[in-house]
Amino acid sequence: MLARKAALLIYQPRNYAQYAQLAQLTHKVVAPDVMARSPDVSRPCHNIRFTRLFRRWYLPSLVLVGAIAAISAVAFAQNPHFIGTPTCTKSVTSGLTCSGSAAGLGNGPTAAFLTADSITATYVCKNHGGNIAPGQPVVTQSVTGPTQTITPHNGRINFSPNIPPPTPPSPATECPNGNWKVVLTSLSYTNVVLHIEQPAGTPVLTFNFGDIDP
Repeated sequence: MLARKAALLIYQPRNYAQYAQLAQLTHKVVAPDVMARSPDVSRPCHNIRFTRLFRRWYLPSLVLVGAIAAISAVAFAQNPHFIGTPTCTKSVTSGLTCSGSAAGLGNGPTAAFLTADSITATYVCKNHGGNIAPGQPVVTQSVTGPTQTITPHNGRINFSPNIPPPTPPSPATECPNGNWKVVLTSLSYTNVVLHIEQPAGTPVLTFNFGDIDP
């Protein structure tokens, strides 16, 4: 209907036949006596009438629909929440990975990452004969893992950011001699926090896992 009304604003019939054709195309029933009384449809009064009708009814309706859509999008984006409870897994080969899902986000790029107040890595020294010599625990302070960038789908994301194992110490300083090998045996994390930001730099969700020990 809106397209047909717009056509009336663009197309100006110049005779009776063109007016009748336009009325048929727009499904507008025009009484014969109205046509007879208005044979000269090229006068601007017809366009003025439809222009006023468009401005009075259709423009406010379009503005209202747009406003409702914008408000709905904002309301949807202002309700971020986790779906269930995020969980963490840990290994000496891959470090710490925390996974889960969140919804109620916007559809822009989303950042997920982990932080820890400290990581304690325990190593031993092992030589070619299989002999083991104890090493010293290595503590790393204020750790931030790499950022995982996620594109939401309908405001929902699945995340799995990670803190990799710290760099092992040198056998020359930690073991009886440089021919030994440093082997990581355990990892402990203090005050692990999951961060969700949208966009990056704007926090929207956090989850505190506390301390994660061996």
